[in-house]
Amino acid sequence: MVSKKVLILSNICAGGVETFSIYLAKKLKSIGFDMYFINQDEIKKEDSRFSSSLEKILISSNIPIISIEESYQAKFFQIDTTFIIPFYATLYLHNYYSKIKDSNILPVLIGHIHSDGAYYYDNALLYSAITNKFICVSDTITQKIQTLISEKNKIHSKKCPLLINSVGSLTKTKNPIQLLFVGRISNESKGVYKLVEIAKYLEDCNVIFSLNIIGNGPDLPELKSQFTKEELKSDISFVTDADTPDKVAHFYANSDVLLILSSYEGGPLVLYEGMEFGTVPVSFNVGTVSRVVEHGKNGFVFSHTDFAQLKVQVKDLAEKKSLAVLKKNAQKRIRDLNIDLDSYGTFMSDIITKPLKNYADVSIRKTNSKINWKETDFRTWVLKILTETDCKRNYIFHYLNHHKKVEVKKQQEHYNSVYEDLPNWWKKIGTILRNSKK
Repeated sequence: MVSKKVLILSNICAGGVETFSIYLAKKLKSIGFDMYFINQDEIKKEDSRFSSSLEKILISSNIPIISIEESYQAKFFQIDTTFIIPFYATLYLHNYYSKIKDSNILPVLIGHIHSDGAYYYDNALLYSAITNKFICVSDTITQKIQTLISEKNKIHSKKCPLLINSVGSLTKTKNPIQLLFVGRISNESKGVYKLVEIAKYLEDCNVIFSLNIIGNGPDLPELKSQFTKEELKSDISFVTDADTPDKVAHFYANSDVLLILSSYEGGPLVLYEGMEFGTVPVSFNVGTVSRVVEHGKNGFVFSHTDFAQLKVQVKDLAEKKSLAVLKKNAQKRIRDLNIDLDSYGTFMSDIITKPLKNYADVSIRKTNSKINWKETDFRTWVLKILTETDCKRNYIFHYLNHHKKVEVKKQQEHYNSVYEDLPNWWKKIGTILRNSKK
């Protein structure tokens, strides 16, 4: 195969999307592509989010790590270069779009949609004219993208691959029951403070258990503080340095129940990984969970309004004799999906190398008209995609004024730190929301 330049935008830090991006880069490199990794936030070694383990994967695979500015160099910004943007990042797309206008060159752009946050759909619509392919990680995301994008041939649906595989037989059910959480320690997206509520509830019910919390993130100090305040007697462990799938494998293999408490998700990857090792998922109905987990057969799925029932289910699992059967069914279910990294690499290779429709007109006017429409009709637009309940749960505060009073300050700070440097049309949304609070 003739070597073709492919650039993946991500970050060198632990997280489902980030880890997927790095393993995908490694796989495409092994197939023969000329790979480059764009470190979106330029996370450095001194940053607590930085993962030296993931950096080593890129270095050992001879994949150069470049900055956003470097990715716009003439040697990359060519019509036969492919850019893969797993985050479908607002600021990067804005700059990418500006580069197209300046150079009149349109490289191949593949948007990899991992999340059902409103701004992902926003960018899918606004930048659809310059996007060659959309790859959606769940059926739910695919369906929503299909309601927006008229060119259906651009849309592909493909679950993310397993990045690790279990070996040997399933571990036996533990006594006491072993609970596991794996993910970014962020309450806004991952619902980590609910771990405290679950632990307290189990202790109040005299259930003996242990809980491993694997991950790092901005809310780690507060999460630890909440556990300390409750003075729980159970075995609660925090592991912050298991930053690759291989390092988490041991915890999957020795756990009974995987807790997924997210507000929104794409996959999530931890669901696939946990089930591969026979860890029974107890999850909110996010991402593709309900399409993978059969409630009561290989795991349990609850709506966000049924948190009380979710806690009861965890308590019941500590007493159930059927946990061993659930573990076996969970592993069988994920293996029946055949979502290995090798086949995913073949899928992506076909997407990248297959001749694409030649868009002679970049359709900049069309894109601009969508941006102008979005400025004046953003609330109506979002509610076509997400329900009022979704908006409240997903903290879509930059679209709709659905704030809980106690969270207003934190959300305003988040807006100021993340969105203030974005395009003018996005700033206008923030201005409207800020003025509405005065």
